[in-house]
Amino acid sequence: PDKDGYRFVVPLLRRWVATNRPLRRVKEELDRLDPLAENLFQTGQSFYSLSQPAEAESQLREALRINPNHLKSRLLLGRILLEGGQLAQAVAILEETYKYDEAAARADLIKALLALADGQSEAEQLATYERVLNIQPDQPIASERRRAIWVTRGKNALQQNDFLNAMIAFKKAYENNEAVARTELIKVLLAMADGQSEPEQLSVYERVLSIDPNQLLAKERWRAIWMARGEAALNQDDLEKAQAAFQQAGNLGRIKQVEQLKHKRELIAQSVWFEGEQNWEAAIAIYEALLQEYPDEVELKARLKNACDQLKLQKLKTISRHEAKDDWEPAISIYKALLQEYFDEIELKTQLENAQTQAMLVQRYNDALNALKNGNTETAKRLLADVIAQKPDYKDSARFLLYVTTGVDVEELKRQLVVKKGAVELALAQNNNTQTKLDNKKEKKKSDSDNFAFGCLLIVMGILAVGAGYITHILSHSITTAIIVGVLTHIIEVVVLVRVAKTN
Repeated sequence: PDKDGYRFVVPLLRRWVATNRPLRRVKEELDRLDPLAENLFQTGQSFYSLSQPAEAESQLREALRINPNHLKSRLLLGRILLEGGQLAQAVAILEETYKYDEAAARADLIKALLALADGQSEAEQLATYERVLNIQPDQPIASERRRAIWVTRGKNALQQNDFLNAMIAFKKAYENNEAVARTELIKVLLAMADGQSEPEQLSVYERVLSIDPNQLLAKERWRAIWMARGEAALNQDDLEKAQAAFQQAGNLGRIKQVEQLKHKRELIAQSVWFEGEQNWEAAIAIYEALLQEYPDEVELKARLKNACDQLKLQKLKTISRHEAKDDWEPAISIYKALLQEYFDEIELKTQLENAQTQAMLVQRYNDALNALKNGNTETAKRLLADVIAQKPDYKDSARFLLYVTTGVDVEELKRQLVVKKGAVELALAQNNNTQTKLDNKKEKKKSDSDNFAFGCLLIVMGILAVGAGYITHILSHSITTAIIVGVLTHIIEVVVLVRVAKTN
């Protein structure tokens, strides 16, 4: 007992209330313990109803001074302090009240705590919202604001590439629901990537896929980046880089295309090497194979045409070398090979026919000489006649035909004249002591030379008469004429030598 009424030690009162009284009955009994405190509450309530919070607060504080356990006075004072912006005091009053009557104090206490949080630091706000959620776990405002703080912390951690703390923050934001936390974290990551550079985006998408390998949007965007890189490298003809990018993207079609292009490049490099080695056939084979795969490739067509032209030129040079050596069979083979490709070239056909004729002439001429060497005069005559029929001035055909027919060798006559000329010159040199002797020698030389030349001419003309008669029997008139022309050529050479000797 006290002169102003009854007072109780609060812990003792709590224990007693919990043990002996129902809550509603206890609240009523506590409020009636001191009639003065009750009257003051009634007065304060009246002032509050009349919108006079200051007077109401004064009455309620007095009531609580008299009876600290007057629950209704605490509730009303807490509300007045809350409405008056005295948030810390309101929370303190209502927290104490909540200990005795949770249901009655819950709404005002939550309001006071939420209002108090507005002016607090982030850390203090988190503590306040945690308190609210302890009072009412499904309180939407506290739940949303708490989540917002942790999400912000998570985003900040992501900005600093602190993925571990980011994940911790998101877990706390979603009350340790890892599945939800992962989902929301992925959303934030994807949203962050929208404004980032390509390398940063790629890093973000890789992070998302590390959280959820099946995340479709991240997978699609990640693949799109690698595809774009591959296309850019392909446009720059960087096949290695393009292939690596397409492999990352998993685009089998593009990978195959790059592999084909690499193979094409390798083959072209080989063909260029063959061209440098003048191996045009190998280069042509490569270009033809490539054109099977790339039939519309203009550059390949141009390369093939150039290689074919170079091969043709090379073969024509080879033919020229064979022809220069009278080696006609290899030349004929090359002409035939060229005509298989250039079948409409008239010049090549003409050259082939000429080569075949030359080959035949070489063969028959050589066979005639062999026959002549072996004493087979009839065969030699026939073969030489065939050669002259094809080409009257072919090598020494006329000379040998005349020789095999008449037994006279014009070349031997020419040689004798040369010997004679040398002998005369020697005699003149030895007998030039006197002018008379010189004149006599010259006259004698003239007479001898004229007689010798005349004799040779008679002999040759006689030979022609005999030989022409024989040859006419086996050859046509035109061919016989050609032979005679050939022999006359040799006679002219003889006469020239005679005249030279005479002059000397």
